[in-house]
Amino acid sequence: MIMQFLYQLINFLRLLVFGLIQSKKSSFLAGFYSFLILLFLQLYSFIFPHTIKPLIDNMSEPPFGKSISEFVAILNLIPKTVNLIAFSILIIGLYKRFKK
Repeated sequence: MIMQFLYQLINFLRLLVFGLIQSKKSSFLAGFYSFLILLFLQLYSFIFPHTIKPLIDNMSEPPFGKSISEFVAILNLIPKTVNLIAFSILIIGLYKRFKK
């Protein structure tokens, strides 16, 4: 199970690096930035659970006066928002490129 997950993760990272290289070769900056953001987001999602768990376990009172579950829900919105931004950059870049 873990080996399959690692295999999928490595293949997805290879795909992102390939897209990053191809976008750079064809001078497609929107694609380059989009793939770069997605690559960092994938690395963030792999590292984030291990770094946030000690923070949540040692938290006496969550920030902004919210409950811990609301704090975790807000933290889960960050990668989704960054993902939306990356795909928006890609779509806008493709639209501008094909409109020429």
